[in-house]
Amino acid sequence: MEQQAKRDPVLRVNQEIEDKVEIIELLKESKEQQAAMLTDKARVDQELREVQAQFQKLQSSLESQLQQQIHQAQEMIEQ
Repeated sequence: MEQQAKRDPVLRVNQEIEDKVEIIELLKESKEQQAAMLTDKARVDQELREVQAQFQKLQSSLESQLQQQIHQAQEMIEQ
């Protein structure tokens, strides 16, 4: 009986240590996932900037072409 009483606190301390180790492992895993998500976000942000730049170039080109067509149409009307 006396030995059981001595073992219970030891078992409880061991369980607490195991629980804390598990929490630390979960925190490490969470940090790794967070770092991966930040890396993904940075990549997506870069791709978005590239697509926006391409869109602006395309928009500018289309506006230029439209202006040329309007100018040509006006010249044809004046003739």
